[in-house]
Amino acid sequence: MEVNDSDRTFFIQLILWTTANGISMISTWALIIAIARSPKARRIPFNLYLVFSILPDAYKNSSGFAANLANLLTANGSSNACTIIGWNDAYWWCANFWMAFVVFGRLHELLLAVKNATRHEPPKISRVIKESITVHTLSAAIASLTLIPVSWIPKATGLTGCEAYPQHGNMGQSIFYWAFFMPATAFIPTLWVTGLCIDVWWRNLLPVNGKTRALLFYFARLLSVIYIVAIAVVVSFLFGGWVQAIAFAVFNLVGFFSVCLSLIKQDIMKAWKQMWRCQSPHEQVGLNDHAENHIEHVDDPVPQLNRDFSVFFVDSLRRSMQSVRNLAKSLPIHYHIDERESQNNHRVVRFQDDTSVDTDVDHA
Repeated sequence: MEVNDSDRTFFIQLILWTTANGISMISTWALIIAIARSPKARRIPFNLYLVFSILPDAYKNSSGFAANLANLLTANGSSNACTIIGWNDAYWWCANFWMAFVVFGRLHELLLAVKNATRHEPPKISRVIKESITVHTLSAAIASLTLIPVSWIPKATGLTGCEAYPQHGNMGQSIFYWAFFMPATAFIPTLWVTGLCIDVWWRNLLPVNGKTRALLFYFARLLSVIYIVAIAVVVSFLFGGWVQAIAFAVFNLVGFFSVCLSLIKQDIMKAWKQMWRCQSPHEQVGLNDHAENHIEHVDDPVPQLNRDFSVFFVDSLRRSMQSVRNLAKSLPIHYHIDERESQNNHRVVRFQDDTSVDTDVDHA
């Protein structure tokens, strides 16, 4: 069997990238399968957003693993493998950034609702699917620009590290890359998410305890992924050699990092354990559980306040009625109804403490 022995350093780097691809490939597909097989987990809209956010990592690392393996096992590498890797990475970071843009917008709406103590309706499953498919379709279209055979669009070649970066000295490619490609794929969604982060911090919207703790870590996953990718893109473009190789390895491990942070969410961890333990994901679901499956659990102070007030009101009323009843029993008043003296549909009530007092009571 032939191996790529054209450059020993490049050979070691290929092993590093292929290993990182394999780790992320296994972990991302495992998480997607775990959520998909759990009826309770996949009914929650934000979990479905999570699946579509990790799907680019699953695809990129699967195809990247095969492409790097082809480069590794052929004597002089594969030119087609470089083209595939370049397209995959362009699609991957574009879809990652814009899915983070969409999901963080929904999270920001949810945090505002919790802060303002207003009811928040989670996005419908159909809306989640439509938004995610739109993002992935546009990302694939933008990545496909690198396949157009014109000189001013960057191509993924061995000279550019199998990434669609502009070639040194090609002004047309540099203008296209920095004026259109990078803003459309990375800069705009990154700046938007950064602005929302500042707003969350400035208005103190981020929950830190209770049932919204899982939301905090979901938020951390989005932040870490989008900034790690942004930094790695810049580093891989500005530097070469082992610095660029390590940046590419970080690219390939982002999926694994995303899975680790996603497992902090309690229902995701439960679905993950059920899959690896070969347990049945089907549970007895009642009417209340069925309704809760469509809602992301967060602390909502308004319903809790209403429940507390209702309990307090009913308990106070019960205590008041008991006090009146006890007071009536303690009074030294005794009476009886004298049926013999009843006249004209009226009953005569005689109080035993005072026989001179007669009271007429209407006959019911």
